[in-house]
Amino acid sequence: MKRWLSTLFLLLGLREVSAQVCQEVAVATNPQQRELLRDYLNNCRTGRYFVEDKGVVKLVVYQNDKGETCWYLRALIDDRYQAQPPAQYARYNNDVIVVYRGDSTSRIIPSVGNEAARRTCMDEVVGGRVYTYAPRPAYTVEVDEQGRSKKILITHLLGGNLHNDLIIIFHKDGTISKLIPV
Repeated sequence: MKRWLSTLFLLLGLREVSAQVCQEVAVATNPQQRELLRDYLNNCRTGRYFVEDKGVVKLVVYQNDKGETCWYLRALIDDRYQAQPPAQYARYNNDVIVVYRGDSTSRIIPSVGNEAARRTCMDEVVGGRVYTYAPRPAYTVEVDEQGRSKKILITHLLGGNLHNDLIIIFHKDGTISKLIPV
């Protein structure tokens, strides 16, 4: 009984810590931003970037060199975000958006604080919306003229927008630009 109570307090303590280390924020604060976010999420579904109802959006919010607010959006179906767990998240209807801050080139600025607690918090927020990422070398099989198969390590992938990446620039005059990074 004592061990069970200790485990319960430990779990409750972790939940309290995790509630402090990651917080829900509002990212789409005006109708234009809500429409852009809704369109992006719909595109993730229709373009099959979310698989079997699994997927979250990774959002890096940053200021470009002109001082304009930018969003770098990416569809994720696995838990790679745990390598650098964010300190913020947002919800849009039933979707979860993991929110990072970035420098002027959209590179993520690492969050400060307890990384394990942020990871635990994000696990609670994201729940079963993503697959578990298992890093392992990617191989392909090639068959030669004699019918023998040989495993070949894939070292470089080319082409396509694999994660539905999109950069949205909110210009100071109220207009927006959408860019697809290559």
